[in-house]
Amino acid sequence: MDNVVKLFPDSGLSLVDRIHRARMARQAAEAAPAETAPDYSVTTRPGYMGATAWDGSNSRRSDLYGAGLSKAIREALKGDGIKGVTVSVKTYTGGQSITLKITATPRDYLELAEYIDATHIWDFSAFGWIVDTDSETGERVSTEAVNGWSHEKMRRVHAELARRDLESMKGEHAQLNHFHIDNYKVFRPDFIKKLHRIAQIVDSFNYDDSNSMVDYFDRGFYETWYIKYADK
Repeated sequence: MDNVVKLFPDSGLSLVDRIHRARMARQAAEAAPAETAPDYSVTTRPGYMGATAWDGSNSRRSDLYGAGLSKAIREALKGDGIKGVTVSVKTYTGGQSITLKITATPRDYLELAEYIDATHIWDFSAFGWIVDTDSETGERVSTEAVNGWSHEKMRRVHAELARRDLESMKGEHAQLNHFHIDNYKVFRPDFIKKLHRIAQIVDSFNYDDSNSMVDYFDRGFYETWYIKYADK
């Protein structure tokens, strides 16, 4: 009978024991708490003198100053599988700021023809003015004047402005406004998605209880973002 019950005689464990152990291990695994994903959320609340304040889920940690702040953000980005981002911090009396440099490769950008198709000449206007690239002096003209251009001139200026913008975003000091990520149509959707995820993680370490209407400013840190073009 023993020879029948024992699955492997040399192991010292009967088939019944093995089945019992397997069942116990499975039950223990099912009972164990599931590993929770990191929380990178932001919540709002009533702020100073009627303003709306917001708090990142990780913003009230005591180590978020100076090197501790940059380290925490780097570790969070790494844990999320995000690569190609450097984070540095600068402290000053009454506050601190961080600088993010995000690496972008040629595959993260639209080709020029794609970028032209994805934009309109009005996307390159600023405060109601557009650069006339046909002008040797780079004259700025009003959008009303642009409406008087021929279709051919409008197409030509649009293409040139798109080319210049694409090249500028591949420059050595291409700055990115992280409040308006979706405006950067020069990047492909996957890279835009990555930028949004970076912003979400960074915001979770910040808070803002400011009210600019009364010149009151209380923010965990300020941010400057750059795109670092890697031609490879």
